[in-house]
Amino acid sequence: MFNRYKYYLLAVLAVVLFVGANSVYIVAQPEQAIVLQFGEPMRLVKEPGLKFKVPFIQNVVIYDTRLLNLDPPAQEIVLNDKKRLDVDSFTRYKIVDPLRFYKTVRTEEQARGKLAEIVNSSVRKILGRITLPELLSQKRTQIMSDISSAVKSDAAQIGVSVADVRIRRADLPLQVLQAINARMKTERERDAKEFRAQGQQQAQQIRAKAEKERIERNAKRAGRSITDYLVLLSLETPIQVAEDVKPLLIELKRIGNNLNQITAKINAGAFRSYNFEDMIDGQKKIYEQLLDIARKG
Repeated sequence: MFNRYKYYLLAVLAVVLFVGANSVYIVAQPEQAIVLQFGEPMRLVKEPGLKFKVPFIQNVVIYDTRLLNLDPPAQEIVLNDKKRLDVDSFTRYKIVDPLRFYKTVRTEEQARGKLAEIVNSSVRKILGRITLPELLSQKRTQIMSDISSAVKSDAAQIGVSVADVRIRRADLPLQVLQAINARMKTERERDAKEFRAQGQQQAQQIRAKAEKERIERNAKRAGRSITDYLVLLSLETPIQVAEDVKPLLIELKRIGNNLNQITAKINAGAFRSYNFEDMIDGQKKIYEQLLDIARKG
């Protein structure tokens, strides 16, 4: 009989402990709670400590009261001047209306998703009205204020207070940066080529001017005109003969000898007329040699 009562007592104790465990809950210091009955909010608990509820009928949802961070992925924004930017934003918020929060988003995970949509939409809407120079100017402070105001207004609809919204980074997309770098490289190479060409032209002009002045001084010093001085200079300058023009010089020498002989005979009155076919043939050979040299060059 005693053993039977013992089992009854243990069963009752287990039931009491089970019911008691489902009748109490703890609200920590940085937390707030909503007591629900059949899914409907019954009361809000903001004071920390040990609390009681009706077991099996009521349940508790607990939310954080601390300042929370939201760091959504960067998004591509098209500005008013059609410039594209990869914008990375950062938001700090806290749950200030747990009842509205529960009715609209239920969980903190869903709240982060909803708040990310609000932030991205506000950033995209406001930045879509401005140009890149405006974003980089002193208007940036006012632009961020407009974004913050829009986010705060929409976030209040889900029971959230936004403390801060910031744009941490606004960069050109990678493809755009690569295209800009390629264009800048091409422009630098073109400018360098133009500078080199201009430098070579200027250097050539300087050398030509210096050579002209030198020739004028030397001609004046020699008491000759510039033309006479250049002719005299050409006669005194040794000529370096390349291998491929030696046949041409041999032919020129032969023709020169013939011309000397013809001149001597004419001066001696040896003949009154002369057949110039040999000289013409020689000239043809000179032209052929010149054409051959031109083709090789």
